[in-house]
Amino acid sequence: MSFDLRLTIVGSGTIGLSFAALHLSHPSKRVQVTIYDPRPDLKEYIETTLPGTLMQELLGTVQQH
Repeated sequence: MSFDLRLTIVGSGTIGLSFAALHLSHPSKRVQVTIYDPRPDLKEYIETTLPGTLMQELLGTVQQH
């Protein structure tokens, strides 16, 4: 699979997930995001938190236009 952007993020806190959501919210780009974080529940945390962060990013983008 070919990507327009490959992004690696260290840390899944507010800034890390916001940065991931920002890049994932561009519908015209194929983006691969890899997140490194030592927390033991990383997969579950991202699966429950990133969708809300991504939705906030998408809504913010829509409201700005």
